[in-house]
Amino acid sequence: MSIKFLRSRKLIVVCLGLALVLIGFIAGYKTESVNISKTLNSQKATIATLNKRIDIIEKVGSGKEYLFIKQWGVKLPLPSSISNATYVLDNGSGKTGYPTAYLSTALLDNSPACQQYYSNNSPPYSSFQWLVRYRPSDTVYPEQIPSSAVSAQEAAKQYPSIYKQVGAYVYAFGHDNGVACPQESIVTFNAFQYSFQTLTAM
Repeated sequence: MSIKFLRSRKLIVVCLGLALVLIGFIAGYKTESVNISKTLNSQKATIATLNKRIDIIEKVGSGKEYLFIKQWGVKLPLPSSISNATYVLDNGSGKTGYPTAYLSTALLDNSPACQQYYSNNSPPYSSFQWLVRYRPSDTVYPEQIPSSAVSAQEAAKQYPSIYKQVGAYVYAFGHDNGVACPQESIVTFNAFQYSFQTLTAM
């Protein structure tokens, strides 16, 4: 066997070895790149979610947008999802039996399904949610049963997510189930319920 043949054989072996090392490196690099890309995408999604939450908190906290119920002297902070909120006042002749502000938004008003529900079930007030105004001494039923009867003032202490005293009156947040247009109604319900916690005097 000649020396040239042996050298050529060794060179081939060395080249094959280097090729295998290079292939392994490239495969590892691609795998690592994919993992890094997935991690970055996940972090971007998390940041986007946090930014949305921060945007809502900033709008509510800074008071940039409010729904002013001037007849009652109160204002309801509005996150971006219900920034175009409106209300219709009832003096107590409606379904609650007390002064009530029926709340709506453009999203609900522009939904054919919501409007069909309104016309069939709740005229003349088109709303899935509302604010009721009570005197502190009025009797309310936080759990919708007779045994839960308490004064509105006491309800504000025991059920702060539903009742809130602002000035001389106690306000309660109420809602229907919104089954006619669940996608639209759940968005506005969650936003109004969140905003109700920061209802304040004008």
